[in-house]
Amino acid sequence: MTKPYTLSLLVATHGVTARKPSFIWFNPDEMRAESAYGEVPMPNLDRLTAGGVRFTQCHTSHTTCSQSRASFMTGWPTHVNGHRSLWSLVRDSEPNVFRYLHDDGYDVYWWGKNDNLEDTAMMHSTMHREAGNGGDHNGTKLFAFGDPRYYSFLYPPLDASHANKTQDWYNVNEAIEFLKKRTPSSPPFMIFLPLLLPHPPYSCPEPWHSMVDPATVQMHRPISTAADAKPDFHGYLRQFTHQDQLNASEAELLYRQVRATYLGCTAYSDSLLGLLLDALDATGLANETAVMHFADHGDYAGDWGLVEKWPSGVEDVLTRVPLVVRAPFVPSAVRGVEVGDVVQLFDIVATTLELASIKPEHVHFSRSLMPYMSASAKPAGFTPRAFVYTEGGYATNEPRDHEGWDGLPDEKDDYYYKELLEQDLPISVCRAVSVRNLTAKLVFRSDPKAPDHYSELYDLVADPFELSNKYADPAYAPLRAELKEEMLRWLVQTSDITPWSVCDRNSGKCDKTPFRRRRRRRQ
Repeated sequence: MTKPYTLSLLVATHGVTARKPSFIWFNPDEMRAESAYGEVPMPNLDRLTAGGVRFTQCHTSHTTCSQSRASFMTGWPTHVNGHRSLWSLVRDSEPNVFRYLHDDGYDVYWWGKNDNLEDTAMMHSTMHREAGNGGDHNGTKLFAFGDPRYYSFLYPPLDASHANKTQDWYNVNEAIEFLKKRTPSSPPFMIFLPLLLPHPPYSCPEPWHSMVDPATVQMHRPISTAADAKPDFHGYLRQFTHQDQLNASEAELLYRQVRATYLGCTAYSDSLLGLLLDALDATGLANETAVMHFADHGDYAGDWGLVEKWPSGVEDVLTRVPLVVRAPFVPSAVRGVEVGDVVQLFDIVATTLELASIKPEHVHFSRSLMPYMSASAKPAGFTPRAFVYTEGGYATNEPRDHEGWDGLPDEKDDYYYKELLEQDLPISVCRAVSVRNLTAKLVFRSDPKAPDHYSELYDLVADPFELSNKYADPAYAPLRAELKEEMLRWLVQTSDITPWSVCDRNSGKCDKTPFRRRRRRRQ
């Protein structure tokens, strides 16, 4: 079996003395793989791919911000430890990749939003987190209040002079300044750059904002009809935001504009990646730094007449995210390879720890992606994942999990009607679990008030855009049963984890902080 080219293998087999690799996690918010991999030019993501490996079927564990981030920080599916709501962040007693690296002697720096760790888990004295002071729009929407297009999340563009004044630019620039100050004697580092874009509101500096002509946009998923058997929230979202008042021509123009602007924001994020890659080359750090480019989840961006995302929406445009890994020690034979196997986004946990030669000290479900970076690109004896899984939604008997539980925002707020829908019709955002392979996808929705609520089944070979729900089709009953059994198997096998600590059964004494590593920080 050909082994992946990790640092520990090089040291063991070649007797070389090598530094541990540094890491950069470049994390655009709400970037869908479908858009990043062909809907708009992404020269810098292509540049990163040329030196690394691109995963074309990477799927997130959850389609909402905090929940996805908790997963890719721990290696756990969302349900394992209750990270189902936006306000259930990773706690100090739980594992996280940054703590592993910190305890192994890494300098950990974080520029950007949180939506991830509790303050006590950030280790303020040793893990540095800052947010830039830029601005991304002036608060003026493109359409006036009362216009059915008002809640489209479309904002006017920022002028070209603002390209180096956005919060994302400030945060990437801080990382670049950090790179310039590193010396050969500096410890290895982890830099986390969670960007704001292309997350709505849809607006960014020119020329990116207007770089895509709406008339050229490919809209593969039209507004759904009753015959498509889509879940109830599709219609409710358009109804609650009054976008159902648009005629067909007006709706098409609106959603094409949404997609075009979203793609411009995606391209702007790519330009910031280019600045970072230039800095790595200029400082000589490119050959010792692993760069991972990934998003937390995707965006409807006009598909089905929807914008932004929905907590129990698990369509591919929300679950499938770009993931490119460029790592030191990877042989030239696999650079630029595109991997079509399904992988989970939280697989970056095991990948990062293996590259750093750190043994995990918690039970997790992440699988290292390093076998794809071996000389053969897929070593003999390696078994790819057969399925990937995504979760979402909130149970109706858990009202504090729903957005708007503590009071709705102002009526003119972007999220007012979304939160109103969750409060008025909580069943529309009930719990969902999806299981998917390369040919089929099942979405099962269930709640105490509705054991089976608008579940979905798609034949991805015949219907790659998830347009025709076959869940109730008798011809697909065997496939539906097969995928439900696979989902049950996964839920049983990942239902919980045991603590890493061991307690004495007689005295009852045990480590009260089971994750805290006993090894001292390297000096």
